[in-house]
Amino acid sequence: MEKRFLVGKTISPYLEVCFESQEVSYVNPLIRFSEIFDSLKQLEDCDLSIENVENIIFHYLAYLDMLKGLDKRQIKMDFLEQEIKNGFFGKGVTEKWKKIKEKHKKIILYMLSEKMGKNRGENIFLETLKKIFTGLSLTYEKSTEAYYLYIQDSQNKYNMLVLGLVKYLFWSMEEKIEIVWEKHYGIIGVDDTMHISQISIV
Repeated sequence: MEKRFLVGKTISPYLEVCFESQEVSYVNPLIRFSEIFDSLKQLEDCDLSIENVENIIFHYLAYLDMLKGLDKRQIKMDFLEQEIKNGFFGKGVTEKWKKIKEKHKKIILYMLSEKMGKNRGENIFLETLKKIFTGLSLTYEKSTEAYYLYIQDSQNKYNMLVLGLVKYLFWSMEEKIEIVWEKHYGIIGVDDTMHISQISIV
C-alpha cells in the first residue's frame, strides 16, 4: 500500500477518508467510524502495531467510500474492464482494448454488462455498432447463407480495430458475415439497403 492513512493528532471534523495526492492522509475516526476504532483497544497483544491496523482499516473504508458513489451497473462495468485487461477475453482483446477511445470502451462495457449471458446473436452485435458508427445496416442473403454488414463510415485502421473487437465479443462465430465499408450497396427487396440518406435507390 503506497498510500498511508493515520489518525489525525489534531482531530478535525473535516478529516475524512479520501483519495488525496499526498502519500499520507490524516483521518478523524470519530466522525463515522467510532464503533470500529473503539474496538481497537482490544488489540494490545496483536503482533501488528495499532498504526498498521488503522492504516489497513482506513484503506478498506476508503475503498467502500469510493464504491458508494457507483451504481450496480458501473461496478459491473469496472469488473468487466478489469477482466479484459487481465486477459480473461483473450490476449487479442486486451491488446485492442489499449488502442480504442474511452467513449467506445464505455459503450462496449455497457453492452457487455447489459447482455452478458444472453443471446449473442446479430441483434446485440448490431445494437452495439449503432452506438459507435454513424450509419449501418445488416441483411441476410439466403443464396449465400451470409450476413452483409454495410457501414457508412470509412474503412480506416481505427474503425476496423473497433469493428474487430465488437465482432469478437458479440458476433456468433458460426455465422458468416461480409463487411462493406463506405460504398453503398443495395439489395432488391430489402428496404434498409435501398436508401442513401433520404434518397431511394430504384
